[in-house]
Amino acid sequence: MKAKITALKLENVKRIKLVEFQPNTDGLTIIGGNNGEGKTSVLDAIAYALGGEAFRPSALTNSDGNAYIKVEVGEYTVERSGKNATLKITDRRGMKGGQKMLDEIIGKFALDLSGFMNSNDKTKADLLLKMFPELADALLMLQKKEKDIRDRRADVNRDIKRIQYQFDTMPKGEGAPPSEISILTLSQELQDAMEYNAERERKINRIESEKKKLSDLENEYDNIITEGNAIAEKIKALEAELKKNNLREEAITQEGEEIKNAIGGMLSDLKAMPPMPLDEIKQKITSADQLNQLVRQKEEAGKVYENIQELKSQSDHMTKNLEEIDTERIRLLKNANLPLPELSINADGELLYKNQKWDCMSGAERLKVATAICMEAKPSCGFVLIDGLEAMDEKTLDDFGTYLAEKNMQGIGTIVGKNERASIILEDGRILNNQ
Repeated sequence: MKAKITALKLENVKRIKLVEFQPNTDGLTIIGGNNGEGKTSVLDAIAYALGGEAFRPSALTNSDGNAYIKVEVGEYTVERSGKNATLKITDRRGMKGGQKMLDEIIGKFALDLSGFMNSNDKTKADLLLKMFPELADALLMLQKKEKDIRDRRADVNRDIKRIQYQFDTMPKGEGAPPSEISILTLSQELQDAMEYNAERERKINRIESEKKKLSDLENEYDNIITEGNAIAEKIKALEAELKKNNLREEAITQEGEEIKNAIGGMLSDLKAMPPMPLDEIKQKITSADQLNQLVRQKEEAGKVYENIQELKSQSDHMTKNLEEIDTERIRLLKNANLPLPELSINADGELLYKNQKWDCMSGAERLKVATAICMEAKPSCGFVLIDGLEAMDEKTLDDFGTYLAEKNMQGIGTIVGKNERASIILEDGRILNNQ
């Protein structure tokens, strides 16, 4: 059976002079009153009586005398009285107990639900996970694994951006041939052409030389004819010399024919040896170097592009791993039997309800989540204390009161002003109309 507050009496506690009432067994009991009338003092007194020194107010008593606190919770009567607010706990049989016994049945969350609600989202999730150590360990492992993957994926994505920029700004080798042209082959072709042209030039020079010889012989022949004509006048006297010249003329004529034939043969050979286009080959070599530069640019751009694709593939694989981790996290949380069916924790370790963060939840949802966690933390505790209910609208209060009743829970809260929803109204440290 859950321990609930069935009655309480407070005297001279903080702003309280005398307050005594019995809270509703289920649902909400609301304490109203203007600021400074003692509403929060009631909650502080209950928290101190049941929670011990961790909840002791800095100024417990007021000028009217020593503080006295009496809270009947479950089968126990808890009293604090005297100058030192000495604790006394008795059960219905008159048996005595101590603070340790109270700690076993009263949850710390129940005594300060507002404190839990005002903590940050991660703290709320951490407090919840303390109740599920195996789940906490599993989620922590997933979180570390996820952080490692996210860090590595971030590095890969930075590399993708850096290399993509490099790829976008680098020359791509447009118009390049499929592969590099061999400068060595073209150089050998040039060398062969140069040797060929040199051989051809030698033949031309030889022809020119032979032509010169022929010209010289023709000149000599002409001279001989001239001389022969001159000698003809002296033919009689020079018959012997004329005969000799005739023989020489025949020899020259024969040699000249031979030279002409040789020149004709060489000219025929020369026609079969057109000059090699050296300038064209040199231009090819120059063009080949430019084309090869384009080929190298194209190959380098291809390598960079392949690198980008590989990094993108790695990033996509890590994204898939993160999705698998998220699926595993959802599975773990779904199977953990958390206090509320739609309660969860996101990848950043923040508390979620109906897939909403705390600041996106309605007021009733926040109260419901906080109470559910409080109930999970200490199932034996059947009440919660909530300061500041004036922040909730009427529907929120109705929904929360209904939720408490459904869960067999008791809520004691405060609201500013003489609100008609208040179960009791405090004024000057007393219950109004009950002084």
